[in-house]
Amino acid sequence: MLDPNLDLTHVHHVIAPIALKELERWQALNLVWPWSSDEGYLRCGDCGSGIHQTHDRHGNRYLITDEELDALCVAHLRNRHEGALPDED
Repeated sequence: MLDPNLDLTHVHHVIAPIALKELERWQALNLVWPWSSDEGYLRCGDCGSGIHQTHDRHGNRYLITDEELDALCVAHLRNRHEGALPDED
């Protein structure tokens, strides 16, 4: 457990740029990752996991922004394919 008296006010200045750089690397991987769409699902082309249901059983498309879809894909990559992120240059 963290010491409640520990001053962490400076930590976000160190963590945020590192976290942002890591996120940018995952987003870049997302752009080249093999995604497929079949049977109403966006699926991972590597493992076949369903990422997002694209429409309901009546054929009505679900509304989702590109940003939301990218976030779902990046989350999948980070959770299921952590070894796929290339080493930093």
